[in-house]
Amino acid sequence: MDRKPNSFTGKTEIHLTKPFIRLYLTKELIILLLTITNMDNQNKNPLEDLLIDESQSVNLVELAQMLKPYVGIEKSSKDIQFLPAFYEQKNELKILILLAASKAKKELLGGEEKMSPSEIIVLDIMPPGSVKGTLKKLFDEKIIKSDDSKYYLPNYQIKFLQLKNQKNG
Repeated sequence: MDRKPNSFTGKTEIHLTKPFIRLYLTKELIILLLTITNMDNQNKNPLEDLLIDESQSVNLVELAQMLKPYVGIEKSSKDIQFLPAFYEQKNELKILILLAASKAKKELLGGEEKMSPSEIIVLDIMPPGSVKGTLKKLFDEKIIKSDDSKYYLPNYQIKFLQLKNQKNG
């Protein structure tokens, strides 16, 4: 993006260049576009922000920021690697971080996001007897969902997980 004064009109123009496309926007046109966008946002019903949908896309920025202190995903083996800060968390938060990491792994490398209790137990991240009880508690609180005895974190819960993590941190 280049900003250049137009010698003919004396106005500053912004040049956006893409292959075979050149767009010239004057300062006035940019202000007009921003004003129209703002008017559209004002006409939007503020209650629409409360609508949730399981099919809504995951916010990858929020997901990455939330997971970075706790896990990494090994590229070659596709395994989730737990960092020291992960082990300092309570069991409930460990499960939520694990399910979020499984979601991130699916987004990055494909595969299945949902995890069964036995798959979680094998990871040895908490006492085996605590896994099923913690999953049940999170499920009963409607924080996680279950499909065919496998658990997952809905995309709209990433924000909740981020807030819960900040509260505990």
